[in-house]
Amino acid sequence: MPSGRAAFVDLHAHSTASDGTFAPTDVVRLAKEAGLVGLALTDHDTITGLAEASAEATRLGLTFVPGIEISAIPPTENGTLHILGYCIDPQNAVLTEMTRQLIDARDNRNPRIIARLRELGIDITMDEALAQAQGGVLGRPHIAALLVKKGVVKTIKQAFDEYLGQGGKAYFDKERLPPRDAIRRIRQAGGLPVVAHPIQLRTSNDA
Repeated sequence: MPSGRAAFVDLHAHSTASDGTFAPTDVVRLAKEAGLVGLALTDHDTITGLAEASAEATRLGLTFVPGIEISAIPPTENGTLHILGYCIDPQNAVLTEMTRQLIDARDNRNPRIIARLRELGIDITMDEALAQAQGGVLGRPHIAALLVKKGVVKTIKQAFDEYLGQGGKAYFDKERLPPRDAIRRIRQAGGLPVVAHPIQLRTSNDA
């Protein structure tokens, strides 16, 4: 790289392994095309996209950081707490078992959301939601996009505000780990824990 030229990295990226828009390999390619020199893939509660992203990063000469974003119990009722784990070992048995449990819980949550939306008179099916995910892991953003497509709401934000977000008509909380457990498991996998978007903790000193 020429001397004096700024180098940029993205240490918080998602793929279709969780709630992202692009497949892991495409996320890496887009990072390369954008001129980044490094990338961390930090999908929510899963490590399934790390292997292919790492292989693509190696092929393209991009520095790759294997990561994860774990949902933890927040300190306030209206806040959210996500803990990033950087430089984790994707083969670690403790981490693998933890992600399996979290993914199973998420997969059980989606049918409950769809069922509640139908109870509210919204014509929506699980098959439609899965089609919206286009082969990726189904999550609330896909359901929100489907609600926009069906004309139920005008925007993704409105879908979350009225139906899918905390306090919404079709909201079901997800399984979350105590922060101490999330940090411990990241460290057991050789990783470095970092709080993601701390303003979302909604604590009294978030200003």
